[in-house]
Amino acid sequence: MSIIDKYSLAIHDVNVELGWWDDKNRCLETVVQMIITEIAEATEGARKNIKDDHLPDRKMFEVEMADTMIRLLDLGGKFVWSHTYETDSLALDKLRQCTEVGARMFALSAMAVDLGRSLDCGKRASRKYSILVNAILEIASVHKLDLWGAVRDKVAYNKTRADHKRSARKATGGKRF
Repeated sequence: MSIIDKYSLAIHDVNVELGWWDDKNRCLETVVQMIITEIAEATEGARKNIKDDHLPDRKMFEVEMADTMIRLLDLGGKFVWSHTYETDSLALDKLRQCTEVGARMFALSAMAVDLGRSLDCGKRASRKYSILVNAILEIASVHKLDLWGAVRDKVAYNKTRADHKRSARKATGGKRF
């Protein structure tokens, strides 16, 4: 089992404990849309080049990329998908051709949509998951992000957030969808 698989299972366990998976019929396409939302927030962080609201010692771009990875690993943990280091993917090739961060984020969003379209396809979904994980890792490397440090810090922070408690999520205006 790879370190990414261990992170995936650990993050999923934390999110189950926090109640994110209480709804046994949770719409998986909505989960993927939330991954896309994190990508959009990362794009905004890169565009504005500002500090994060929740982890002010880090840039918003880095933290939102960590949030993207957290949501993705949570989904991978739910399905116990095994991460593989895909290197010969057309999607990754397209990402590598992008020179601007906005274009990279667009390519990343397209990969997330592709994952969403393959959710009921077993091995194909697992491969799309791996490609998306690898794309995030590649973007983190290109932009010199401390991705895993930000993931660690954000998971710890999220455990203490009032708006992440079950009761707050279920309330009007809460973090439920």
